[in-house]
Amino acid sequence: GIIRISGEKSIQVAQSIFKSKSGKMIKDYNARTLIYGTVVDNETKIPDIVVFVNGFPLVVCELKSPSRENTDTSEAYNQLKKYMQVIPTLFNYNAFCVMSDMSISKAGTITASEDRFMEWKTTDGSYESTQWADFTTFFEGIFDKKRFIDILKNFIVYSIDSTTKIKILCAYHQYFAVNKAVNSTL
Repeated sequence: GIIRISGEKSIQVAQSIFKSKSGKMIKDYNARTLIYGTVVDNETKIPDIVVFVNGFPLVVCELKSPSRENTDTSEAYNQLKKYMQVIPTLFNYNAFCVMSDMSISKAGTITASEDRFMEWKTTDGSYESTQWADFTTFFEGIFDKKRFIDILKNFIVYSIDSTTKIKILCAYHQYFAVNKAVNSTL
């Protein structure tokens, strides 16, 4: 199916859909085509990847080409912020965002400043190659099905700073340390 967002023009975008047979756990992955985007000032705004879980757009990814000299993850961050302004309904259920130029890949929340977006440097918590995180390590590490569900359920928190709510996504080392501590006490 095609989903149209009221009041916005729709554009096709690459994405992944996670389906649930029980409604509680993600059972399988299916790729489908979904139209989600908008036109602002005669310019099309299309997120590169939107990850859907049970029909909800939970992750928005902006990817930049490493071959373009003047484009990097800062440009991806700026593009994500632009999407938040021009396609705000895309972020109603957002868990976190991803920005990548294939050499640097980072995740953060919609309230995070660019310096709070963090790399995911391991796929299994071994910490053996954490000096340089790569594109594959990031995506396999954070989007492992079991880990992704655990992050969604247990590792995104909110804090109130004076009058502002801040959404916080755990860093990779926090995720593995907390799970190790919990498992050692059970």
